[in-house]
Amino acid sequence: MAFPVITISTLHPEDVSDECAEYFADYFGYVPDDWEQIWAEVSAKTPRLSAKNDKHVAAILAARRAAKAAGWPELTGSTKQKWWAVQIRQTLFPQLSEDIRDHAIETITAAKVWIDNRDNGQAIATLARQARAEHEARLAEHRALLSAEKAHNSKLIADFQAAHPGIKIDREAMLLRAPHRLAQDLENLASQATAGHELAPVFSAHSHLLKPFAGQPGGRKIADFDTSQGRVRAFKNMGTGAVQFLLDTPAGKQAFALASV
Repeated sequence: MAFPVITISTLHPEDVSDECAEYFADYFGYVPDDWEQIWAEVSAKTPRLSAKNDKHVAAILAARRAAKAAGWPELTGSTKQKWWAVQIRQTLFPQLSEDIRDHAIETITAAKVWIDNRDNGQAIATLARQARAEHEARLAEHRALLSAEKAHNSKLIADFQAAHPGIKIDREAMLLRAPHRLAQDLENLASQATAGHELAPVFSAHSHLLKPFAGQPGGRKIADFDTSQGRVRAFKNMGTGAVQFLLDTPAGKQAFALASV
């Protein structure tokens, strides 16, 4: 079937209504403000094409509406290819076996493929099965990679907990981290725990300096530790060396800063 000639005059207003503006956009790249007037003038002056051509156009527009209503993906290709292929896709869909129909619609989005195989539903089914097999192979590879990463992370966490039994971690969340990120996170936790042991006495000795704090602490977090007053985080300005302690309490944040530690 050759691609039917589509002109403004072949688009019946009673058939397309909302499709008219889309037609302008597809073929001209924009929708003129006076598209309704242009529609009326050209439709009145341009001779009608054959009834057979009009029937093809109406079928294409109906296929476009049906595809949108079904949530099928947009086809790719030139405008004419897409307008033709959308009808071919709708025609071939019921010819495909139920186990492959939806996958064919989701994976074969190139208009040219539907056009090239417009008389061969079996070829479309074969392409869809190949795409599904490739997709399943990628999924299996991805699952295997995730399993290997999870096993690797589990060992890293176990080794860390054995070496640092006093440090609390969210094991389930840590298991999902990328291995290189997890290693860095665990290293940071160990470093912060060490710094926390060193800074806890400093905080206790200066806690009388606490004052309400509403801003954001500056610098890099270097420690996170518990005290009788609550959870304390320590931040260090790497340029000046100043350390800021931030205490989280139910009543609100309180903080104070030291010139250096």
